[in-house]
Amino acid sequence: MKKNNYYKLVSAKFLSIIGTYMQSTAFSLYIIDTLHDSLIFATILMSALLPKIILGPLGGVFVDWFDRKKFLVVIDLISGVLLLISALVYGNNLSLPIIYFICISLGIMNSVDEPLVVALIPSLVEKEKLVTANSINMFSTALGNIIGPILGAVVYSSFGIDTILYINASSFIIGAILEFMINIENKKKISQSKTIFNFLEDFKAGLIYIVRNRIILVIVVSIFFQNFFFNGATTVGVPFLAKQILKVSNAEFAILETTLIVGSIFGLLVASNLIKDKPLASLFPKLLFVISVCFLMIGLICIFLLKKQLMAYVFIAIIYICLGMLSMNVNVLFQTEMQKIVDESMFGRVSSLILSLIMSSIPLGQLVYGYLFKVVSPSIPFLVTFIAICCVSTLFSLSLRNSEL
Repeated sequence: MKKNNYYKLVSAKFLSIIGTYMQSTAFSLYIIDTLHDSLIFATILMSALLPKIILGPLGGVFVDWFDRKKFLVVIDLISGVLLLISALVYGNNLSLPIIYFICISLGIMNSVDEPLVVALIPSLVEKEKLVTANSINMFSTALGNIIGPILGAVVYSSFGIDTILYINASSFIIGAILEFMINIENKKKISQSKTIFNFLEDFKAGLIYIVRNRIILVIVVSIFFQNFFFNGATTVGVPFLAKQILKVSNAEFAILETTLIVGSIFGLLVASNLIKDKPLASLFPKLLFVISVCFLMIGLICIFLLKKQLMAYVFIAIIYICLGMLSMNVNVLFQTEMQKIVDESMFGRVSSLILSLIMSSIPLGQLVYGYLFKVVSPSIPFLVTFIAICCVSTLFSLSLRNSEL
């Protein structure tokens, strides 16, 4: 029974992920086709991300307050109805304010949706199957990342933006129906006296819980800095290297970007065997060390192989596959450990705070690496990444040397 409930949740999220990435791709094409403005395009992308970073910690309080299954159903229904009304009223004539409104609204919904799903998984599977459950959930997300953009481009080109909105609306509504069918024991006793003061106290309690739990704090700080350097190097560094120095074509660049996702999928396929019953204190720093070596290799390619463009491109693509595999195993290991050690009553607040903190490292890393690649030779940022992630790995090991993890 638990297994069936879990697959209903994963299926619901898989549908909404495909619909969301279809819409994201279609919005990108629609804005480029109609407005031809890169700055507006960038602000549209940010409008969907910022609510998740800013409101995520606040949404986590509500995750702990209310029945999680019902809350998830309501969130997806609101998202579906919002998209359906937008399609019916505006059709193929979406104005810029409406696009901003849709992106911000769905960003707000998503700031609660993601911690809800992560908090629900431990209630739907046995503790010893958490690694497998998280791997399957992340695998469906990675697969949706591939299927969604492809379908989005095809459907938008063939039928228009309104069809995309109808499809995404349907994905949320069907997902809400599947979530409604989940049978789960409601352990929450909802107080009728929840006020803004209760909200602030519960939010503060989540912060204190993280700060006072040394193990959680060490893991979160380590993931933050790993994410900072990893995303700076992969989202700014490698694209800059590929386009500006290796001079690859758009098709070759798209293939290179896809290798990271392909690696992530391979990583998820092996995650349950690689991670199962392995202590975090020993496995996590090993994964980080191998990740750092990958960036060392890219740095060495910048020094020795830039004149041999095809060879450099092939080697970087292979390294990208390895980075995708390793990073996804880090994600599965991190999420599973959080589900094991964080109290169930605190999970919504703690997980959303952690998620927002980690997500904030992405634009920070991109900003720093954007500056680095402007002022130094391309090998330097990758060598810095190697040293930095090695340091994170070493400090993590020293910090948790005597822990039971």
